[in-house]
Amino acid sequence: MGKSFPRHVFGLILVLGAVAASGILFFSLGKSGEAALDSKFIEKVGEGFIAPACGSSSAMSTCAGNAPSVSFSWSDGGNPLDLACESVWIRVNIMGDPLTSRSVDENLPCSGSYIWDATNPGPPTPSAKSNTAYEYFVRYRTANSPVTGQHFFYNVDPVAGIYEGHVISSGTFTTPNCLPTTGTIQGYKVLMPGNNQTAVPPANETVTLYNNVNTLYKASTDFSSTQGQRNWYYLESNGNQMVYDLVGDPTGYDMSNSWRGLEVFPPPRYNWNRLWSSKGHPERALDVVRRWVAPGVGTIHITGNASDGFPTGDGVIIFIKKNNAILWQGTIENGNTTGISYDINTPVSPNDNIDFVINKRGNNIGDVTNFDPSIDFVGSVVDRQTNVNPYMFSNVSAGSHVVSVGVPAGWSVGYTLCYNVTTCHNNAPTPGNSVTVDVPAGGYSDLWWHYTAPLPPQPPDYSLSANPPSIFATIKGSSPVTSSSRIYVSTIWGGFSDNITFSASDVEISPTITGATFNFSDMNLVQSEYSAGTLFSITIPSNTTPSPPSYTITIHGRSDDPVRNNSVDVTLNVALKDPGFRETLRPILEAFANFVSPFIQTSNASL
Repeated sequence: MGKSFPRHVFGLILVLGAVAASGILFFSLGKSGEAALDSKFIEKVGEGFIAPACGSSSAMSTCAGNAPSVSFSWSDGGNPLDLACESVWIRVNIMGDPLTSRSVDENLPCSGSYIWDATNPGPPTPSAKSNTAYEYFVRYRTANSPVTGQHFFYNVDPVAGIYEGHVISSGTFTTPNCLPTTGTIQGYKVLMPGNNQTAVPPANETVTLYNNVNTLYKASTDFSSTQGQRNWYYLESNGNQMVYDLVGDPTGYDMSNSWRGLEVFPPPRYNWNRLWSSKGHPERALDVVRRWVAPGVGTIHITGNASDGFPTGDGVIIFIKKNNAILWQGTIENGNTTGISYDINTPVSPNDNIDFVINKRGNNIGDVTNFDPSIDFVGSVVDRQTNVNPYMFSNVSAGSHVVSVGVPAGWSVGYTLCYNVTTCHNNAPTPGNSVTVDVPAGGYSDLWWHYTAPLPPQPPDYSLSANPPSIFATIKGSSPVTSSSRIYVSTIWGGFSDNITFSASDVEISPTITGATFNFSDMNLVQSEYSAGTLFSITIPSNTTPSPPSYTITIHGRSDDPVRNNSVDVTLNVALKDPGFRETLRPILEAFANFVSPFIQTSNASL
């Protein structure tokens, strides 16, 4: 009697046969089979193998703070084998780079939604990258388990070790740029020493934030009926602003839509000081001036060409000036339609005037001139200002910015600067009232300005000087000797005008010379006598022994204010002749007096 197989064995064989048959079916479809299926429900799962997408999904990406947030939603539509869904997991990879594949999250419901962001990043890395294209796959697995310890996955290749979950749906999404593009500049204005944050000044001084710009200006492109638009002004050489004229010239030359000079002439004479969008014409007595005003500090590159614009006349002289200083000039001869070119680089400060001038040369007949300059400005312009304390500039574009602060007359200022911390402000300030700040994206620059008050004004004061500063006295026997020096008064701080008093009792000499006397030609100098001074004299007796030969005389001058009293020192040099009036140097002096060399004097020379 033959053996019979249990029913459950036949059932298992049938299930496995169905799985194998379905695998063969889908593999045999290949590329041609894809066309036969609705592409909306087709997912390619490995080379040469396709399976219908069993459900739908979507992925929407926005920003949540500084990182992307991706919202997934999906719905399970079943599978060809009617296997029961146990859970769903989501995988992503950067578009075209399968090596970046990663799991967003697992054990999710078979139909539902999930938000992938910085607060819910999933394993093993945080949220998606900004400004990046991704592929995503929503997959499910079942509780059926043909392999012990494994969930059953729809696409199975045990030989290759592949247990790939069936794709409910897949798609792509691109994250926006969520990285911060702005930062903050903040800080205090403080008084040194001690970093006093409430002192006024400096608390009310203005802090200015500048933006770095590179702006191109062109006369014809920027031409307007409004003075000052795009920094252009339309002037006569006497400084008058021209008026915009909509009326044409009855003589036939089109002067409509141009700026003209102010002077009105009796008909048929018209004011020919004119500026059009790209050309100009001077008057007889006044040049025509197209002016550009610098919006900030930086450099400009001026380029262009000037040429004759009318077939009559004697030509013109053109100038390019900065604040009346000539940067370039040229002469356009009548008929020179080729023109001459200019190419100029120059630094500018805020409100510098760049003038493009047309001069009539000899006469102004037919002096229409093509003159259409371009200006490329690279520099910093004012973005905003504040005088509050503490101060803050928020939403500042990340990158380099110049910040400056006002300084009261006589004061000095320095700065301390740190990024994303506030711990640097006890450091020694860097001198200066302007600094370049590299604003961090999403962060802050902490910039303090440290002010030092000027020294208190010195009270009016004076000084004394002596001429000569050294005087000489030679004792010749029994007669006293007098020597003198003139004493002058100088004001060392403005406003001093006191009387200066001198007194013999206010003179000191060191070492002391017994019997010495002192005298002043004028003992009280008023302000008008400071420059003339007073003559000081010292008289020493004949019995003075010069030991040492040099003495210091201190002369005091007293002002009306007893606090301010000054003195000057005079050196006294004393020499002594012997009783016979002989001295060591006399042979040399007599030899010079007689034009005879002292080196040939005999030892018996009589003195």
